[in-house]
Amino acid sequence: MTTLPIGGAGPTLTPTAATALTHSWAVGQILHVTVEARSPEGVLTLRLGNAILEARSELPATPGQALTLQVASAGNPVVLRVVAPAAADTAIQRALRELLPRQGELEPLLNTLAGLARTPGALPAPLAALIRQFLDRLPEAQTLATPAGLRQALHASGMFLEAQLARAAEPPPQDFKAMLLQLQALLRAPKQTEARADAPDTVTAAADDAEAAVLPRLQQETEAALARVTLNQIGSLPHEVAPASVLLAELPFKYDGRPGVLRMQVEPDAHRQDGRTAPSWTVWLSFEPGDLGPVHCRLSVQQERVSAGFWAERAATASLFQTNLGILETGLQQAGMLPGLLHCQAGTPPRPALPAKHRIIVDERA
Repeated sequence: MTTLPIGGAGPTLTPTAATALTHSWAVGQILHVTVEARSPEGVLTLRLGNAILEARSELPATPGQALTLQVASAGNPVVLRVVAPAAADTAIQRALRELLPRQGELEPLLNTLAGLARTPGALPAPLAALIRQFLDRLPEAQTLATPAGLRQALHASGMFLEAQLARAAEPPPQDFKAMLLQLQALLRAPKQTEARADAPDTVTAAADDAEAAVLPRLQQETEAALARVTLNQIGSLPHEVAPASVLLAELPFKYDGRPGVLRMQVEPDAHRQDGRTAPSWTVWLSFEPGDLGPVHCRLSVQQERVSAGFWAERAATASLFQTNLGILETGLQQAGMLPGLLHCQAGTPPRPALPAKHRIIVDERA
């Protein structure tokens, strides 16, 4: 069992019951709670956001006391360790060190799931059903082109799962991280003896061979995707060396029946105008629209003015985008925005800077 001790052993807490909220926690995760009550038997009633949970501990906590907790064990039972607030950043650094070697791109998992969905007879029925459900719940690319659709996809990207669980008993059905956790749990469960979906008995042996070949890879890709989502969550947290909010998110979607991923990085900026600081934002986007190849975009938003730079890795795609920039300019005007500089070129953009805490981890590991 993996634990991440911070500043010594420290007092520990053990939740009295497993819930959807506790199942969503990962080792190394930091939780900020408030003590609501403490019973004579040593049971603490804790408030996490809008959620209430109970945990056993010898900690002499008092009602109203704020605690910073770290998930030391996400198994059975869940174990939480009390850490000093100043040690929370250290816990994040350690969590990053554990997750970075395990994380991977989301596309391999999505492509594997899409391939398995075309051959459901090779899988146990529960797994085949979950994979179909997983893919069916991915939003269509067209929905990401609308403000409401993009907002919904962002909320379902897994970035806000724990916050949503703190407000509700069950995770939202389309949440990407929640679906990954369901897939992980099913893949880790003992092998089922149930019949395979749409498969006669005569192909059971062949299906067993196919399952033995694909399931280890599927489990590895699921673990890598979970680590990736968690890294994006950590990368979006405020930090003492990077206190400004930076949002790192990857939004899975479907385009012509094929899965894809929209990568997004949103960071605040500031420019001086007439001696005053005007709020502005920089948004990096990376996506692959169908057969046009990878496309990257840098949006600069300052009040109502929007500038956009595109880089297409295929020259023909760059020419196509450049030819149609007028459509973008008209769309911005119709939305009440002021078009700034709009351009497109072939190649790849200068890579956006990693958040400072990611640079620290990379430097230390190097």
